Amino acid sequence: MASRLLLKAVASSSSPLIRQARISSRVQPLLFHPTVFSKYIVPSYLISPIRHVRPQSTITEPQKKKLRWYWKLLIALGATAGVTTGGVLVADRYYMGGILTRSLRAYATIAQVGVDYKMHSGKNPKGGRVPIDELHDRNAARVCNMIKTNGGIFLKIGQAIAVQGAALPEAYQREFKNMFDDASQESWSDVQAVIKEEFGASVSDVFGDGVEKEPRASASIAQVQRRNLAQQASWDLWTFKVLCDLIGRTTDIHIQGIGDYIMNNIMKETDFENEAANSMRIAELVKSDPDLNKRVYIPQVYTELTSKRVLTSEWIHGAKLWDRDIITGAHNPSGETSAGMGLKEADIMTTVIDLFSSQMFKWGFVHCDPHPGNMFVRRVPSGKPQIVLIDHGLYVSLSDKLRRQYARFWKSLLTGDQKGLEEVSAAWGMKTADAWADTFMSREKKPEPIDETPEEKSQRAISEASAFFGEEGLYPRELIFLERNLALVQGSNRFYDSPVNRLGMIGRSAMLNLRDDSEVTFAQAMSSRWAMFVLDAVFYFSRWKQYMGWGKGFENELKEAEERMAQEMKDSMSGLWEVDKEAE
Repeated sequence: MASRLLLKAVASSSSPLIRQARISSRVQPLLFHPTVFSKYIVPSYLISPIRHVRPQSTITEPQKKKLRWYWKLLIALGATAGVTTGGVLVADRYYMGGILTRSLRAYATIAQVGVDYKMHSGKNPKGGRVPIDELHDRNAARVCNMIKTNGGIFLKIGQAIAVQGAALPEAYQREFKNMFDDASQESWSDVQAVIKEEFGASVSDVFGDGVEKEPRASASIAQVQRRNLAQQASWDLWTFKVLCDLIGRTTDIHIQGIGDYIMNNIMKETDFENEAANSMRIAELVKSDPDLNKRVYIPQVYTELTSKRVLTSEWIHGAKLWDRDIITGAHNPSGETSAGMGLKEADIMTTVIDLFSSQMFKWGFVHCDPHPGNMFVRRVPSGKPQIVLIDHGLYVSLSDKLRRQYARFWKSLLTGDQKGLEEVSAAWGMKTADAWADTFMSREKKPEPIDETPEEKSQRAISEASAFFGEEGLYPRELIFLERNLALVQGSNRFYDSPVNRLGMIGRSAMLNLRDDSEVTFAQAMSSRWAMFVLDAVFYFSRWKQYMGWGKGFENELKEAEERMAQEMKDSMSGLWEVDKEAE
């Protein structure tokens, strides 16, 4: 009977129970299902819901332990990397003078500039061609902003480029001219802290209430605003020293010791007591020289208000050496709405060259950073210009022997005394005098062999550089700073369109300070006079061509020769490095 009822219930779809189950299953398909269990049909809510059964894992317990270990290691490494990065940043800021930050900023800027030129110029620009002037404008701004932000040694390099940057595109020349004033500045709170640490009193207690909180200009290396100055400079210079050592070990260019020498001397710029001593010494030398004491002025230093990190000196009103419009503009004696000082360019450059020639050949005490921001011009009551020289942190002292050798080198160079050149060069550890002679006189190089390979050109370039630096131990390292001094003075003379014969003035100063040399014969003296006469004739012929509009000036013609020499060097390296010249 029961079996028959079950069969009937299953077979008959019109059964009320089945219809109720179907209706309910449509309304709540997930909660109520007709289920056949044994002899009865019951709702699904009376039975535990059927769960999805996951397939059993095939990972063994040892494998699970290994995975857990990997995860722990990954988390530990991530945490360690984060802590290490934070620690490095803290150490870089407070203990390393920010060298990592500055280096990364420099590398990033160089990479950005390189990619920009690569993508938008050349033969096949991948990013679309951009006008070259636009490229120069934006990349010059990038480079200069990086240099100003980094400051210190970077700014020194920027100033050197600014003075000797005639070969650069116009956009770079415009940007780099601001290198002499726009050094980054620290906060007023740092100034207060330094003065408090040095003198044990507040700014107002030491200097009174009239101290301006905004600096008129900031220096590239040494300034009171930079609390971590010495530390930052030492790290940057250490990097430079390592680079010099690396170059010396991997090439035949003997500059290993030069890095140490430059580092030690530039670090002196961070000591204001040293700068004060230099300033007072050069002031005494200028005062004792009857030819210069009216034309040159050194601001007074207040030693009682000077320490290793604070320098207090006299404030002098004047125009920077390259403020040409102000210096040469018409002078108004009444002082009302004066457009300028009414000074002559030739008078200014004559004083500048006389000053530094005396330093090199007479006193043996040479200012090594005479860029335009460190020289001011003012008009004295006589109507003549007076040069005000500042920033005395970096000087080199020449021994009497080296001073006389250097004077003889210049004399021999300008008079064509090959024997004298060779003797001085040999004493300096140089195989030949050609490298230095080519540099100072901008002489054309000998023609290159036509069949010379790129590798041979590269090796020749290294050999020429090695000849320039001479033999380690004999080469006078002071020459590095003397050459910089000459280059900066040359740049200023070129800026004023070569109003004076710089080479002739330097040569005469060298000869004048060798006049007590008993070895000089009458014939040699007459030969020297003739050589200087010829040099003057060449200079005045160049000035005549410039006046007639047929030339650019004596210094510019020398500079063009230098640029041709630099282009020869670039061409000799381009084959080795596969440098593509930009499409015209």
